[in-house]
Amino acid sequence: MLKKRLIPQLLIDKKKLLKTYKYSHPRYLGDPLNAVSIFNEKKADEIIIIDINNDREIPYPDYNYISKLASECFMPFGYGGKINSLDTAKKIFDLGIEKVVIQSAAFNDPKIISDIAKIYGSQSVVVSLDFKKNIFGKHNLFCKKFNLKNKFEFTIYLNNFINAGAGEILVNSVDLEGTFKGLDLNLLKKIKELCNVPVLINGGLKNIDNANDAFGVGADGVVGGSFFVYYGKHNAILITYPNENELFF
Repeated sequence: MLKKRLIPQLLIDKKKLLKTYKYSHPRYLGDPLNAVSIFNEKKADEIIIIDINNDREIPYPDYNYISKLASECFMPFGYGGKINSLDTAKKIFDLGIEKVVIQSAAFNDPKIISDIAKIYGSQSVVVSLDFKKNIFGKHNLFCKKFNLKNKFEFTIYLNNFINAGAGEILVNSVDLEGTFKGLDLNLLKKIKELCNVPVLINGGLKNIDNANDAFGVGADGVVGGSFFVYYGKHNAILITYPNENELFF
């Protein structure tokens, strides 16, 4: 049985660590390298770093900076951002990254998943899915860079990605990201019922009890951003990570 994982997710842009609210309104938090170093000391299970830079004039990841992050990181490391081809993924893996996180490229052509999985194994491919609720409370699949033909029937996309070789599904609740209002456990349950691969849930993590609740209904990993890196009193940046005694699963 795979270990249940509690995973910090860092959002970066131009070598800056950012905090967002519903994946918008970015605020500068500090140096990503320093954050990675602290999570090493706190013995985090693994880490995910996503480059959210949308500058079309910079079509490729910053390989030099990713190399610096990888050299600082002594835990399993998943990286996402501007990975749109097998060649890009190869360069990322060559830097010492264990997993690539694919999002819009998977919608554009699911073959990128199978191409990477054939060489590096399915366990190295994470497909990230964003969900938003409509006015009726129904979960819709959402992708900024790809016009989804049927955003309501997300099972079609999910099955395609898993069949292509996705080893994990990262479920992001856009409406809850950065809010501390609690993970969307109903969405988690829906995805778990449809998946035969590990599922990670992200968006709204408010406390350790909330993480344990998610593990209790089937999450293989709980991902958090603001929960782990946030502003404390006097605008001081605080980085936290629980010890094993605080987790029940």
